[in-house]
Amino acid sequence: METCTSIKSAVTLEGSATIIREYLYFAINSVLYQRGVYGPKSFNMVKEFGLPVLVTIDERLKQYLSKVLDTMKAWITDKKLRVVCLFIKDKTNEETVESWEFVIRYRDGDANEGKDGVDLAVVQKEIRKVLRQISSSITYLPLLDSAVAFELKAYTSHEVVPEICRESEPDEIKNVQRVKLSKIDTGYHNVDTVVSYKAI
Repeated sequence: METCTSIKSAVTLEGSATIIREYLYFAINSVLYQRGVYGPKSFNMVKEFGLPVLVTIDERLKQYLSKVLDTMKAWITDKKLRVVCLFIKDKTNEETVESWEFVIRYRDGDANEGKDGVDLAVVQKEIRKVLRQISSSITYLPLLDSAVAFELKAYTSHEVVPEICRESEPDEIKNVQRVKLSKIDTGYHNVDTVVSYKAI
């Protein structure tokens, strides 16, 4: 189970990268569950950030996400990762019907002192808020009435050669509508979460 128990007070630079990795893990799991990419039997309820959250028990998916997110954490530490995109596609025609963008912005700070880090409890509160917003998104997102699959892409600085996530031009959604969720601020990084979907 993903945890952040080693970070106990003000967030350090290394701790910030860990927190973002964990947020991405739980956010991606939530989207895959809420949007029916994987069935309910593929998930189990755990408590994280003081909130009940659903995580996959599918071993292949767990291994894939762990490998990808470990790589992304390293890129975040090196200030290379810019955007993580989770695309949901119609299996029939591979059309992108929805996307979740996690936009990461970097702040200059003292990596050794961590004096610019926000209190962990504050960051966890922000994460809880966004995870609740993801869960409630089913109230306004269109019903996905066909079988769907997901694709995860990373958009990085030019110095990085992606080994796991394929970097390419962003997928376009026809008749797109966008909803921006709340921001997460660790003091070293800001993360904006935006869902884009095909309006009906």
